[in-house]
Amino acid sequence: MAELFSTFADFKQYVGGRVNQSVELDSLASHIYEAARRHISPYLGQAQYTALLSGSLSGAQTALLPFIKRPLALLTLYEYSKVAGVEFGESGMHRIETQDRKSAYRYQEKQYQLDCLEKGYEALEIMLKFLDDGKATYTDWAASEEAKVHRTPLLNYASDFRRLTHIQCDRYTFEALRPIISEVQTYAVQKALPSTFWSAFQSRHLAGTLTTEEKALREIMRKAIAHKAMEEATKLHWIQLGGGRVFVSEEFGEQAQVNRTMPNGSAAGLYIPRAIWADRHSEAWKAYIMENASSFTTVFDTASGGSNSSADAWHIATTDEADAEAIALDEVRRRPVFRL
Repeated sequence: MAELFSTFADFKQYVGGRVNQSVELDSLASHIYEAARRHISPYLGQAQYTALLSGSLSGAQTALLPFIKRPLALLTLYEYSKVAGVEFGESGMHRIETQDRKSAYRYQEKQYQLDCLEKGYEALEIMLKFLDDGKATYTDWAASEEAKVHRTPLLNYASDFRRLTHIQCDRYTFEALRPIISEVQTYAVQKALPSTFWSAFQSRHLAGTLTTEEKALREIMRKAIAHKAMEEATKLHWIQLGGGRVFVSEEFGEQAQVNRTMPNGSAAGLYIPRAIWADRHSEAWKAYIMENASSFTTVFDTASGGSNSSADAWHIATTDEADAEAIALDEVRRRPVFRL
């Protein structure tokens, strides 16, 4: 037995034709161990994963097991494929090749690895949705730090990211965006709202008890966050850090070789359209709150008909205040302009 898989047939049912019967489960055992701790535990939690290895499972754990096995099997093959084609011995490292079987081309290896990686993380997202939908049953997971990291952001699924931005973003790519999404939510959304409102809004988001109006507001916020995250990702992920240097990583040629070059600013304008859409959706969610003020009373101060007495509450200007602001603005505009 290798971790959660009792037989090779048990493993193969989750990966299909990606592996044939000549592979021994023992050969995969160490890679299953590594894949579980590299890819599964950061989302499931090590304590929850270890409990599954005990062999004595509850009904809820048994129901969860297939949702874990699928991403684990796929990501095991991703890890195993990195070393499957080479053999290390006393005479050094050699490529495994016979008269009947030739080594795969580099582009074929990369396509295989990319398929396992993408499909593995898509299956991982399905596991997270299963756990999230059943959070009342999987209370240990719901209370874990891993669950909080996943569930706290307003935009936490790649499927929602694809739906809202009309781009093909797989779950593995989404993982690269998660830290940026978290920062964008904090500084572009949370900081723009009263803390009293945000605290209650966040709690209802986690509990799944948002009102109809709040769900509509969250949808617009998600659009703003998605576009802003793409803008930031374009700027931050355009270059990479590694091996003590800064470089741009590009693929070229039929074998999809990787070329690393020094970065330049020729594509600096690519993120501008995303910035425009992010600003548009940010204005849209703020306007939605203003247009539905009676549904978001904790956003506004008492003078505006709201219930928030904190200093960071939003204020709706009265007619007299609006007239006074207009007069003051007009006076500023009438001032002479000096040119030096």
